[in-house]
Amino acid sequence: MSDYKLVVTKDEALVLHELLAHLYEPDRLEFAHRAEFFVLKGLGSQLKTAGAGIAADDYAGILAEARRSVAKGYEVDPNQSAFEGF
Repeated sequence: MSDYKLVVTKDEALVLHELLAHLYEPDRLEFAHRAEFFVLKGLGSQLKTAGAGIAADDYAGILAEARRSVAKGYEVDPNQSAFEGF
């Protein structure tokens, strides 16, 4: 099997890492095949470095700024679903 390289910014990696952490909560996802879980788990392991070295008391602020950075230009009406238009 050949490798495929994904390129994300540090902010995107931090946001994705946080998303995957939430998805690992029980009953959050339903997989069509267990391979999907293993792929996400492997990706999550690689993304742990995105949050590494951030002090716990700084994490929430740094994550909030990363989220703002990633979402910049995609702002929606607060009454609108974030998924509208996809």
